[in-house]
Amino acid sequence: MHMADALLSPGTAAAMYTVSAATMIFAGQMINYTIPGTGSSGHLCGGMLLSALIGLHAGFLAMIA
Repeated sequence: MHMADALLSPGTAAAMYTVSAATMIFAGQMINYTIPGTGSSGHLCGGMLLSALIGLHAGFLAMIA
C-alpha cells in the first residue's frame, strides 16, 4: 500500500518507524547467521543491539513490550 506525502503527521510516522525497527530486530533474532572462519552460526542478541541503537532504558522497554 502506498500513501500520499504528508498523509501522516510527523509524530505518527516516528512512532511507526520505532515499532517497525523493534519488530525487525525481533525477527532478526530468529535467523541463524554464519560466523566467518569458525564453521558455526549464531543469533543476534536483540537486547544488546537495541541498547546500542536506542539507549538502555528504551531498549529495555522495547524488549519487555
